[in-house]
Amino acid sequence: MSSTTALSVTPEILDSVFEYLDKHDIWALALTCKVLLQPCLRSIWQTLEVTSESPIRRSGYRPELKENLSDVIEKYWVNASWLRYIKFFNIGRYLNSDSPEASALLELLESGKMRPNRVELIVNSPSAENSLLRLKAYSESRSQVDFSINLVSTLPLATIVDLPKVTHLAIQAPAPPSWAREAGMPYESWIGQTAKDLAMILDRTTNLKHFEWVLKKISSGWGGRPFSAPHVVVCLQDAFRRLKHVTSFHLYGFFLHPTLFITPPPGTQKLRVDGMMSQEWWEAFANCPLAELKSLTLRMEAEQHEYLQYFLWPSCPPDSNFRLKAITVCSLKKAMCQVYGGPPDLMDCLLRRNPNLQLSAEMTLKFSEAEEISEHCTILFFETLLEKCEMAAEAAYTRRALDGHKPRGKLDFITEFANLVTRNAIDDTLWAPQQGANTEQSLELEQWCRAKLQGCLESSLNQTLGAHMKKLESGRAGFSDAEFFDECVSRLKTLMRKPREDARNAEQFVSHGVQDFSKQFKSLRPIITDVFAEKLAAGEEIGILKALDIWLDAVVRQYREFYRVGYLVE
Repeated sequence: MSSTTALSVTPEILDSVFEYLDKHDIWALALTCKVLLQPCLRSIWQTLEVTSESPIRRSGYRPELKENLSDVIEKYWVNASWLRYIKFFNIGRYLNSDSPEASALLELLESGKMRPNRVELIVNSPSAENSLLRLKAYSESRSQVDFSINLVSTLPLATIVDLPKVTHLAIQAPAPPSWAREAGMPYESWIGQTAKDLAMILDRTTNLKHFEWVLKKISSGWGGRPFSAPHVVVCLQDAFRRLKHVTSFHLYGFFLHPTLFITPPPGTQKLRVDGMMSQEWWEAFANCPLAELKSLTLRMEAEQHEYLQYFLWPSCPPDSNFRLKAITVCSLKKAMCQVYGGPPDLMDCLLRRNPNLQLSAEMTLKFSEAEEISEHCTILFFETLLEKCEMAAEAAYTRRALDGHKPRGKLDFITEFANLVTRNAIDDTLWAPQQGANTEQSLELEQWCRAKLQGCLESSLNQTLGAHMKKLESGRAGFSDAEFFDECVSRLKTLMRKPREDARNAEQFVSHGVQDFSKQFKSLRPIITDVFAEKLAAGEEIGILKALDIWLDAVVRQYREFYRVGYLVE
């Protein structure tokens, strides 16, 4: 066993351990072991991410001040000691405009107080040429050995980004302009220009390791004939072939046209396609030699398959009798194929050529079972548990509010609500005798509220009676029953005003929290389904309770990550 002193001077060992620990656990270690304080801080602060939605929360930042990011940087970050630990800096969308926030972030880099090895940014409306040129000048001053850029952007950025430093590039495909949205030459002309722009950028990103093409929205008016300019295709294909360092290639939607298949760079080890695959695309894919390919993911949903009919070419939607028959790729170790309307012999062809695919094949075969489990969990959560748990949470938080306790934080509520769902799921699934617990809890709250109201009523009566008795003792005129009743009601309203507001605030807090929880639960379904498929393929049994527990735990962990990176702030 290494001593803590030895670990403190060899932080690389600790880094490998910290990969498996939550940030909260690392903080706890830093606070309880002085010798390991610096290595712990180094691990905690090696990533700094900011978003345009909300400033990141760090030490000394008080959310109630509602400061903008430039003020936070000036007050709390400029002289912060943790800046020297940062290795990965995610700027987000701040460089889309020449704003005070963009200037403040760039000053942290230019001053040398922060020297990250990697910077990530999203540039989808480059109206901030000054900010981008400042970043370009900074990146040119850094060595290629210890500095790189992750870039998410549209195409025309060659003059304002230091492309040789870009190692991760995600291109958000531009939409065709209005003049090019009809079939024929205008559409093909636009495709040709887009291909030339992309080829020019690829030729300058000589150190690219990860490439991603994202076509987020598909319009039925984008149809057209197959791209009929082979010299442009050759130019684009040659640009990809010259990329010597790319190991990961991700295509979302389609690449300029569903019939166009671009062979990934020769060193590609991981290929993922989520989108529209025509019959011509499948034929080209089957004959594509990718000697280094280890991981393959192919996905096409029913909606994407239906869009193929809008492209005016008979071979776009694959024929029902179409078969691949054979596939060239023979080095795969992992494959996931969930393709609606694709070749029915796809997995058979992959398995014949790739003997190491058995587990991945099992995952594909188990995917329908995983989908069924996900569907059962969704029905159980939304149709049985959600309303019941929301009522229970409202009752609990209302009672806390009426007792004078302040609402807990959003993250605490999310964790508590997940535990509440788990307990109710056990009761519902196992038909335990506590099924009437919610009714009993509601009755208990009703009785408690009745007692609270009774107490306020007695207090108002006593206060009113005491006030009128003092009037009588001082020799003032008496009072009528109507006057006594009106004053008593007025005092009762005053006493009940704050509890009523507290109860209303508690209900709103719970309602908003449950809505956010439900959205996050729903959004994680594709990821959780893959997790279920992987566990089933490994021989693990997953019942409905275990599946729901995995899902709820993922929701809580996602929220913790949101707060960690500052996407959400209490």
